[in-house]
Amino acid sequence: MEAYLKNNPFLSKQKDVQSILDYLALCYLEEHPITSDEIKAIQEEIAPYFEDTPFEASNHLFQMVYGLCGAYEDAAFREGIKVGLHLFQEIGKA
Repeated sequence: MEAYLKNNPFLSKQKDVQSILDYLALCYLEEHPITSDEIKAIQEEIAPYFEDTPFEASNHLFQMVYGLCGAYEDAAFREGIKVGLHLFQEIGKA
């Protein structure tokens, strides 16, 4: 496996990433946007706050809220990968 990886390095020409985990997270989140009835309900509930706020402040708040949501989503994906790898290792020892 190590020889194969050495002879076939990971080259991401399409994405600006620093690691395989960055690449996996970026690809997954681009291809699988998260949505649910709960998310839609929350969006509808906060919409009036954006409407009653001046545009610049509303836009800034929107960017912060969705940036926070994206950061949580990214962190959860990365943690899930790590937990999966530990599970794989644990199962391999059994």
